[in-house]
Amino acid sequence: MRNVIIVPLTKMPFPDRIGPERWADWYRTCATAVALQRAYESRGVGSEILVLTATRMKGVWDEWFYYARALRQLGGKFRVVRKYYETTEQITGLLAMAKAEEKDLVIIATWLHYLRVLYLLRGTQAKLRIAFGIPNAVQATVDIFATVLYPLFDQAGILDPIVRFVKKVRRAHEYW
Repeated sequence: MRNVIIVPLTKMPFPDRIGPERWADWYRTCATAVALQRAYESRGVGSEILVLTATRMKGVWDEWFYYARALRQLGGKFRVVRKYYETTEQITGLLAMAKAEEKDLVIIATWLHYLRVLYLLRGTQAKLRIAFGIPNAVQATVDIFATVLYPLFDQAGILDPIVRFVKKVRRAHEYW
């Protein structure tokens, strides 16, 4: 088996969440990533956890920082690449990175993000795992709508302008 890139797909870990951090959906993706890394390494397969995000929000740390802190606490070996603001471009970038590095790709998505990511990975060799935890209320609402609308917008040919809008908002460090 080839070496593996394990990706806890980022999901806005900012402090406006309910419950302890260890129960949050984003944190559970980190815990799952570290568990997978240990499982691969126990079988002699090299693996690396990759945090891929350029997302920032006013008044708090950058998104990558929360993931790095959690992965460090959990004992994961990881690298951070500060690129990409939105799920679609993250998936495209990850597929290109895995191909260029000649590694297998395993993505861990939150339970509300899972179906959208599954849609974006269709026709690829990437593996998708799910993590369960408490979502951010606003992101949960967005994810529910996006799960239904993403494929419809894509088939209608209007997904690109929506992705550009989301990237513009995230580059400006402004969130709803």
